[in-house]
Amino acid sequence: METLMDIFIYVVLFCYFASALLYWGGGKFHNSMAAKAALGLAILGCILHLAILVMRTALIGVLPLTNGLEFLLSFSWVTVLLYLLMQTRYPIQPAAGAVMLISALLVSLVVILMRDQLSAVAPLMPALKSPWLTVHVITAAVAYAAFALAAGLAAVQFFPAGQSIKDDHIYLLVGGGFVLLSLSIVLGAIWAEQAWGRYWSWDPK
Repeated sequence: METLMDIFIYVVLFCYFASALLYWGGGKFHNSMAAKAALGLAILGCILHLAILVMRTALIGVLPLTNGLEFLLSFSWVTVLLYLLMQTRYPIQPAAGAVMLISALLVSLVVILMRDQLSAVAPLMPALKSPWLTVHVITAAVAYAAFALAAGLAAVQFFPAGQSIKDDHIYLLVGGGFVLLSLSIVLGAIWAEQAWGRYWSWDPK
């Protein structure tokens, strides 16, 4: 399983970078085949990324939300998934290259700085076994993904190809991310009280 995760993380990184390049190339040269290939690579990368998270869950026995490596993996996966879901309803495809690049860079951090931790198993502190931690980190990951997607959409608006992206799409993401991040802070405070007896025992992220 450890070897499979190592292979998958490189394949995911390739898929995301290649998808970003194909999205940009397809958009610049109006090549629909390139855009379709980019979407296929994004979907493949997202599926393999999910497989890594599932294998990591099987390896450690809990959802992979307990350290920086696992948060980066979850955050980057949700970013891609959120884009893939939104692009089926809203005309945000011009931002695909930027979004895939953001996710690729996040996965790059894992590969460059944390790859040796990918298959590492360490005993969990009792505080990290709380269900409050799980919902706290999940809401934070989705909030960060919404902000990352909003940043990608906003950046592309500066270019002619991004004119189909409306401010409403960005407001939707920022507003949703703000609500979820606020909820995450509240859930984190509850977790802190359960774990250490103080609502304000927070760690900066």
